[in-house]
Amino acid sequence: MSARHARDRVWWALALGLLVSAAGSAAELTPPRLSKFVEVSNPSGFEDAEVDVVLQITILESGLPGEITIDRSGGDPWDQIALEAAQQFVFEPALEDGVPVAVRVPFTYRFRPMPRRGPFATTRFERRRTEATPGARYEGLVLEKGTRTPLDAITVELIDPKTQARRQAVTDSEGRFIFEGLPTTPLQLEIVTGEHEPVSTSVKPSLAATEPSPAVYLDPVGAAEYLTVVKDRPPPAVASQVTLREDELRRTPGTFGDPTRVVQTLPGVARSPFGLGFYAVRGSSFENTGFFIDGHPALFLYHLLGGPGILAPDLVGQLDFYPGGYPVKYGRFATGAVVVTTKDPPDDRWHADVEIDLLKATGVFSIPFQGGRGIATVSFRRSYYELILPLVNPDVSLSYLDYQARVTYAITPDVKFRFIALGAEDRFGQSGANEDTGEERSSDFVLGFHRLLTEVEWTIQPGLDVESSLLWEHDRNNVERTSEDDDTITADFAGYFFSWRNEVNWRPSKTLLLSGGVDSFFSDLGASLRIPSFSPVGDPRPPIFDPIIVSSRLSGPFNSADPWISLDWEVAPGLRVIPGMRATLAWYGDGLKAAPDPRMSIRWEFVPGWTMTAMGALSHEVPAPFQYLEPYGDPEIPLTRGAQGSFGFEWMPGDGWLVKIEGYYNHLFNMVRPAGSNSVGDDGNVDQGFWASDMQGRGYGLEVFIRKEFGGRHYGWVSYTLARAERLRPPTDWVLYEGDQTHNLNVAWSVILGRDWSVGARFTLTSGNFYQPIVGARYDADRDSYEPIYALESERFDVYHRLDLRLDKRWRFDTWMMEVYLDIQNVYNASNPETQRYSYDYRLKTEGAGIPILPTIGVRGVF
Repeated sequence: MSARHARDRVWWALALGLLVSAAGSAAELTPPRLSKFVEVSNPSGFEDAEVDVVLQITILESGLPGEITIDRSGGDPWDQIALEAAQQFVFEPALEDGVPVAVRVPFTYRFRPMPRRGPFATTRFERRRTEATPGARYEGLVLEKGTRTPLDAITVELIDPKTQARRQAVTDSEGRFIFEGLPTTPLQLEIVTGEHEPVSTSVKPSLAATEPSPAVYLDPVGAAEYLTVVKDRPPPAVASQVTLREDELRRTPGTFGDPTRVVQTLPGVARSPFGLGFYAVRGSSFENTGFFIDGHPALFLYHLLGGPGILAPDLVGQLDFYPGGYPVKYGRFATGAVVVTTKDPPDDRWHADVEIDLLKATGVFSIPFQGGRGIATVSFRRSYYELILPLVNPDVSLSYLDYQARVTYAITPDVKFRFIALGAEDRFGQSGANEDTGEERSSDFVLGFHRLLTEVEWTIQPGLDVESSLLWEHDRNNVERTSEDDDTITADFAGYFFSWRNEVNWRPSKTLLLSGGVDSFFSDLGASLRIPSFSPVGDPRPPIFDPIIVSSRLSGPFNSADPWISLDWEVAPGLRVIPGMRATLAWYGDGLKAAPDPRMSIRWEFVPGWTMTAMGALSHEVPAPFQYLEPYGDPEIPLTRGAQGSFGFEWMPGDGWLVKIEGYYNHLFNMVRPAGSNSVGDDGNVDQGFWASDMQGRGYGLEVFIRKEFGGRHYGWVSYTLARAERLRPPTDWVLYEGDQTHNLNVAWSVILGRDWSVGARFTLTSGNFYQPIVGARYDADRDSYEPIYALESERFDVYHRLDLRLDKRWRFDTWMMEVYLDIQNVYNASNPETQRYSYDYRLKTEGAGIPILPTIGVRGVF
C-alpha cells in the first residue's frame, strides 16, 4: 500500500478519534469502525497536485453511509472522486451504551503526489513490536494540547533536510509512534492533520533504545473539537422528555455555569420568583415536581436564594426533564420529574479542575487506580458571600458549601460497584432593628443534608442486566428567631431516610425492552417546635407583641415499597408503545394508602423525521410530613392524585435540529391546603383542623420547543409555553392560580466563535405573577396589630423580561487549560419586582425587590 493510501486511512482514523473525544464525555460511546475502505489517487494529468477534500459523513445504524456532504471543496474533479469513494464505505456502526446509533463525522481525503521511494518506518498499531532495524531510532508521544488526551491514528513524518526523503509512522491507541533505522543526523518532524495546528520541529534520533523523547502537543484548530454530532441518541423513554448533556449544561447564559439551572429555560416550566429553583410545571404547584439524583429522591437541587446547584458541574453527566408522564421507575410526585445522573471524570489519568469566581470556589480531583479498573474522585465547593455581603448590608449573612466523594470500581468486566458520599449545607441570617418599634431582632436559617449511596450494576448476559442501589440520607432544617425581651422561637426539623432501588432490564430483541423493579423508601422524620400557640376555640388570638410560646414535637415513620413494570415495544417499524404500571403503597398517618399509577406513552414516526407523541398518566403524591403528623397534621389526609395527558408532533430536519409542539392537560385532585376547620369528636371535645385536602388544580396549554443539539458552530433552544393554571378551593369556583403565567418565552443560544472563544445569550419574557392587592386595613385592639383587607380581584405584576449574556475564552497550554468567563444576569438591569411591600398599617405601598444586574467573572483551570 502506498504512503498516500496509508495517509487516507489515517485521516479516517483521525475522524474517529475526534468522535471519541467529542462525544465520549456524554455517554458510553463506542466509535464506528471502517470495514471496507476505497482508495483514491490523483486523476490523470494532476499527479503532482496537493488537494484536500473535507467530507461530512452520516453513518447509519446499519453501518452504511447516509448523507454525505462536502464541508470544504477541493474543486473538480477531486470532489466527485471523494464522494464516489465514500459512498462505497462499509462500517461497523457506532454504539452508545451498547445500542447502535447514527453519527456524523468529518472525513478528509488528501490527494498527494507519490513520495520518493525509500525505507519507511514501521507503522505501529496497538504497540505491536517488530524486530529492531540497524541504525538510530526515534520514539515519541502525540497528545492533544491542554487535555493531554492521547491521539491515535495520527500520521507523523520525518524528513531528511538533505535528501528530502520522507518516512512515516502512525500513532497507536496510546498516542505513541516509533521510527527505526534512522541516521544520527538531525531530522525535521512534521505533523499536519487539518484539524490541528501544524507542527514542524527539529529532532535528533538516538542510538539508545530507552532514551525518552518529549511529547508533541497538537492544538485543535477552530471548532474542530465540536465537529462531531451524534445524530440519533437512544430514543426518549416517554412521550415528553428533554435530555441535556455536555456544554448544553455548563454554558447556558444566566446560570453561572451550573448544569441543573437550565431547567428554568425549558417548555412547560413557570418561572420561579427570585430564581429559587423550585418549578411549577404544567399548572402544578412547586411541590408536585420531584428531584432525583442517580435515581433517588433529593431534598433540593439548589443552594439558597438563587445559588448554584449542589453538584459540581464536572460530575453532572446528564439531565432528564419530564414535564409529565415520567417513567414508572420514578414515583411519589403528582406531575413531573427532574432526574440528574452523575458521572465519573475520564479514567485515562489523574485530572484536576479548579474554578474561582466572585462568589464561590470549586475544586475537583480524580485519580484512576488498578490500571483504570477503578477511579476515585473528590469535589468541594464553598461560597464566600460572608466576605462580600457585609460591604453591602452588614445585617445579612449567607454561606453555602457542598461536597462529593465517589469511588467506582469494575469488580469484573460485567460487575461495576459505585460508592458516593454527597452533602450540602446552607446558612442564612438576618439581624437588625424593627422599623416600627426599634426592637432588635435576628433570625437564622440552616438547611442541609448528607447522603451515602452504594450501587451495583451487573450485566448477566448481553441484553440482561440488574441494578441495585441503597441510599442513606440525613436531613436537617433549622429556623430560629430571637427578639429583644421575647422568647426565642425555633423550629428544628431533622431525620433520616433509606431508599432502596432494585431494577431488572431485559432486551430479548432489538424491538422489545422489558423492565421491572421495586422502589422502596423508609423514613423517620421529626420536628422540635417552640412556636406561638394557636388559640383555643372561641378565645381571641393573643397580642402579636406577647405571643404564648409552647413546645411540641412531631415525629412519625413513613414507609413505602412500590413495585413497577414497564414495556418498550416497537410493534411496527417506527411505532413504539410504552405502557407501564406502578403501585403506590404508602404507610403513614393512620395506615396504608394504596393507589395504582398506570402510564402509557406512544411514539409513532409515521414518516422519516416526523413523530407523533401521545401520553396518558396517573400518578400519586404523598403529603408533606407536617401535614399528616399530629398534633398539627391530619393522619387521614389522602394521596394527591395527578391525571395527565398530552399530544404532539416532533420534526427532526437533520443535523441535530428538533422542532416539537405539544398540547397538554394536567388535573390535580386531593390537593392539601391550609384550613381552619373545627369538628366535634366522639368524646365531645372540639378538634381543630389545620389542613384540608379538598382543593383541585388544573393546567392546560401548548408548548413549542426548537432545539439545536450540541455540536457544530452553534447550539441552543427556543421554548415557548402558552398556559393557564387554575385552582378550585371550596366553596369558591375555579380561579386563576397565583403561579399562572400565560406566556413564557425563553431563548438560550450559544455560538462557537473559533480559537476557543464562545458567546451565548438567554432572553426571558413571561407574564407577571398574580398577587392579591391590599386595599385597606383594620386595627385589632386585642392583638395590637393591623389586619389587611384584600381586594376582591387579583392583579398581575408587570411583564417580566431579562437578558443574560455569557462570554467564554479558553487558553491551551501543553499540559493544562485555562478558561475565563464573564456571565452577566439581567444585562440591562430590568426592574422586575417579585413582591409588594407595605407599611405597618398598610397605608403605604412600594414595589418589592427583584434580581438586579449581577455580573460575575470566573477563572477555571483544567489539568
